[in-house]
Amino acid sequence: MNVITIGTGSKAIDRFPAYDACSEFDMPKNASEGVDVDWQYATFVPISKIAAIAAVQLCGETNGARQRYNFPPDNANGYFSRINYYRVLNIAHKEDFTRHSPSGRFVPLSRVPINELTADVNGIASQLRDVIISHLQISQSLGDTLDLSFGEMIDNIIQHSRANSDGIVGAQYYSEDHYIEVCVADCGVGIAKSMGDNPLYAGLSDRELVSKAFQVDTGEWFGVAPAGSNKVSGGKGLSFAANLAKVTGGHLWVITRNVALHITSDGEEVLNGLFYPGTFIILRVPETCDVIRACDLSLPGGNGVVRWEVGEGSYTELEDDILW
Repeated sequence: MNVITIGTGSKAIDRFPAYDACSEFDMPKNASEGVDVDWQYATFVPISKIAAIAAVQLCGETNGARQRYNFPPDNANGYFSRINYYRVLNIAHKEDFTRHSPSGRFVPLSRVPINELTADVNGIASQLRDVIISHLQISQSLGDTLDLSFGEMIDNIIQHSRANSDGIVGAQYYSEDHYIEVCVADCGVGIAKSMGDNPLYAGLSDRELVSKAFQVDTGEWFGVAPAGSNKVSGGKGLSFAANLAKVTGGHLWVITRNVALHITSDGEEVLNGLFYPGTFIILRVPETCDVIRACDLSLPGGNGVVRWEVGEGSYTELEDDILW
């Protein structure tokens, strides 16, 4: 069985936070085999790195693989407990602290059921809104768009992964570095496979298919599902996250099978030497008071400010709207 050893982490905002975990030499090609993980040298560990490994371990557990753990040192162990690493993996572990609401600090690791009927997408995404409201000095439109993007990333697990184990999601605000990081991970077929099943994209390489998935008016079902089907796609889901990274000066990383990309306002960068047995996406957005406009997300509404609420959907409003 593959072994992943996690050492000292980097807080550099422009460095892929799960680089060592997703090495093509360490990450298993088949997630159902599980992975042994050595956390004993870990110091600073971003929530996204833990989520990436947890999703593979959960897949291994679901498929009956026996996996070994070297737990983190004492100064990191409490953090692992608080973000629910042990809980999502059903690892017996004694907690030596009193639990308080995580609101305002992080969205603990959560399992996303593959069954759409039991998955509480809005419930998980709303926890991110609690984090935003509690600490971040950002515009309401950016908070709304983060909430929307996170929900769409979670939806992607449910609708397109075709995985046989639950996905893992989480988020955290890093107060010292003034950014929020959200992540989703699943052990499904990968973006290239799901996008490649759409005949509109015949002949595209895996890299081209993954890149296209983060553009507007694209998707596994976009343009091919019949009217009235539950697989009709709006073609915008993952583009929200990519456009949000670009307009805020943030970062989006995606590793899906043999393709790894880094998306910023400067364009796309191919990352070599990385592999993930499914799909793993990280969105980092810096703290900013700038508003998000419809044109930033390729939505109708021009310079109108983007707003989004559960039940209301997305809409735009003028900054200087007058109440008659």
